Amino acid sequence: MFLLLRKMLAHYRPAMFKCLDQDDPTIQAAALALLKGLVTKKSLADTVQRLLLKARTAPPTLRHDLVGAILEMG
Repeated sequence: MFLLLRKMLAHYRPAMFKCLDQDDPTIQAAALALLKGLVTKKSLADTVQRLLLKARTAPPTLRHDLVGAILEMG
């Protein structure tokens, strides 16, 4: 069941990355939590790369959350 849900939600990964660009920290946190939950061995490198790119220009609070998420995934 969980695998099926993960596959269905993976379709929305691009939208989740776009949510990280929102000004609302609640939306950012929800998107980051979903991305962490959806990462697989196959998607790990791409997800980390995209989060690192976002962290370069993110405000300090979001940058901290992004780096923390990357460390949790690895």
